[in-house]
Amino acid sequence: MQFFELIDRTAKKIETVSGVMLGLMTVLIFLTAMVRYLMPFTLPDGYDISRLLLGISVLWGLAAACCHNEHIKVDIFCSLLSPWARRKVDIFAESLVFCFVLLFAWKLFGTVEKTYLSNEETFDLGLAIWPAYALAWLGVLAAALMALLRLMRLIVSGEESDCLSQKAEGSNYYE
Repeated sequence: MQFFELIDRTAKKIETVSGVMLGLMTVLIFLTAMVRYLMPFTLPDGYDISRLLLGISVLWGLAAACCHNEHIKVDIFCSLLSPWARRKVDIFAESLVFCFVLLFAWKLFGTVEKTYLSNEETFDLGLAIWPAYALAWLGVLAAALMALLRLMRLIVSGEESDCLSQKAEGSNYYE
């Protein structure tokens, strides 16, 4: 049980990182727009930094989605199966999510490495962009870890299939 509590605490921290980055991006975009219309200049690198913050936020949000199993899925097929078959489909689907997110993390690490070696910088302030790419990569790595932990939780705890729990909650998708 402590293991599952650790997963839940980790998920809350991941959501916090994503939310903070999204909040910073929103404030930066607001300030950039206000300065542009109220003063004769713009914030240096406002666009570049907000773009990098958006990428970080989205990829850390992917980690939260993997943890809570809130990614896009189709349960119509699953709802027609027996409970035993649903469980097997869920384990297979979660295994696929883990494999694809792990592959994404591997490929994104190559991008981080190339960006670091190229010394790419923002235009106005000359800030290195590889740290933002690395932080986004850590979000994808967290997503892979959360998908693996979710898969382990599904296998070890014998959790119900998601489409079963949605039926129990009274979702109208299955009526």
